[in-house]
Amino acid sequence: MKAECTKCGLRKDEDEFYKRSDGGPRSYCKDCYRIHNREQYQRHRDKRMAYELTRESGWDRNPENREKYAVSSDQAHDKYLQRTYNITLDDFNDLLEAQGGTCAICDGRNADSAANRRMTVDHDHVTGKVRGLLCFTCNTSIGKLGDSYEALQKAADYLKDNS
Repeated sequence: MKAECTKCGLRKDEDEFYKRSDGGPRSYCKDCYRIHNREQYQRHRDKRMAYELTRESGWDRNPENREKYAVSSDQAHDKYLQRTYNITLDDFNDLLEAQGGTCAICDGRNADSAANRRMTVDHDHVTGKVRGLLCFTCNTSIGKLGDSYEALQKAADYLKDNS
C-alpha cells in the first residue's frame, strides 16, 4: 500500500512512514520527518537552553533540594533498619562508632570498606540478633559459608596450611 508524504509530495510504501497511534501512516515520510525534527530542534534550541538553565527540578539544580534529599535518604535508611533489624539509625551509627568506623572483620582493608560504602548489618538469621556491621565483601563471605563457625574455621585452617 502506498501513501503520499504531505511535505515532499512523493508516494511511498507505508513502511517508509512512521505509524500513528491508530496504526495508520503519519503524514510525513520517515526522511521528511527526520528533517522536520532536526529543524524543530535547531529552531527551538535557544529556548530549550534558557529553560534548562532556569529550571529548578532535579536534586542537583537546587541546594535546598540537595539537603532535602540527604535528609530523606537518612530517613529511608532509618525506616529500613527499624523494619528489617529492629534498630534505629542512631543505633547503627553508635555501633559503627564502637567499631571504629570500619568493618568488624577486615578493619577497612577491603576496597568497598575503604571506599566508605555504607556498612551492612550482620545478623543471626535464626534469632534476628544483630552481631555487628560488616563491609559488603565480609558480609557476603561469611554468608556464603552459611554463617557456620565450623566452615569458617575449616577455611581459616585451609589458608593457614596452604599459604
